[in-house]
Formats: sequence, structure tokens, C-alpha cells
Amino acid sequence: ELFQAGVHTVIRAGTCGALIESIEDGQLILATGAIREDGTSPNLIPLAYPAIADRHIVQALEESAAARGFDALPTGVVLTQSYLYPGVLPSTTDVWMQAGAAVCVEMELATLLVMAGLKGLRAGGIFTSDGNLARRRDPEVDPSTYDPHREVVSQGVDNMLQIALDALARLS
Repeated sequence: ELFQAGVHTVIRAGTCGALIESIEDGQLILATGAIREDGTSPNLIPLAYPAIADRHIVQALEESAAARGFDALPTGVVLTQSYLYPGVLPSTTDVWMQAGAAVCVEMELATLLVMAGLKGLRAGGIFTSDGNLARRRDPEVDPSTYDPHREVVSQGVDNMLQIALDALARLS
């Protein structure tokens, strides 16, 4: 709907679950592309079509983050899954973590990147970690106490939104 309304540049800014053990809660993550387990994009075009972030958006996000004192953010491919909680079918999250192929997991970016790519428009993503799935086997990490509304996450979200707005201003 955004693209149909005339929007040419979209930055997805949201929370995610980190898939790399070194990523702390509240830390920012930049997306360069997405693994397409979203459930929507395969209905738009075959899975062989890549979900890749616009390079100008990635660069603008990096520059905006650096200008705010956030250098060397974790950057890479994110896993987009259409579900948050496990169901009857096994999750592939462990496969992607074991392969070291994704920095985080979220629910919307792949569809956005595919739609933008098909329309020749720009899309990208920046995320705030609200938990770390790579640490779930750590005895100190109890999934039943997951709380995305902690202060460290709120501060990360505030920083992420400022960086996204700065990046959009750079791109205009």
C-alpha cells in the first residue's frame, strides 16, 4: 500500500531476536538482505529471487549511525519468518544460527525488500535486539521471562528511530 501510494523509499525499523551470541539486548543491527521464510513473498515471485536491501539505504543508515556514535554495528542478512512462536512444524532458526547465516530474526523485511525490488523502489532495515536466541541454552536466559519492554530495549528503539529518520533525511 505504501508503494501504491507513491512512497519510493522505506526503512523498516523494528525489534528482532539476535542470532549471534555477541549481540546485546538493545543493540542495533543493520540489514543487507533477508532470508525469505515470510510466507508472502513466495506468492509474489519464486524463492530464487533475492531479498536485498538497497545499497544507498544501507550506506545512509551506516552514516547516520556513525554520526550518532554507533560505529561497527552488526550488519548482515536477517531471517524473516512469518511466525514468532513454535508450532507443529519444526523451526529452521537453529539451522540458520548453526550456519552463521543470519544476524537476527524478524517478521516483515523480506516481503518489503522483494516488493521494493520488483517495483524498482528502495527499501532497507534497521533493528533493535530485544532478546538473543543464540543464548537460549544459557542457564541465565529463561525464555519465560522474555520482556521486550525493558529500558535497554526502549533506549535502543529510540536510537534506532533517530538513525532511521536521519537516514531518510540523507536520502531525500
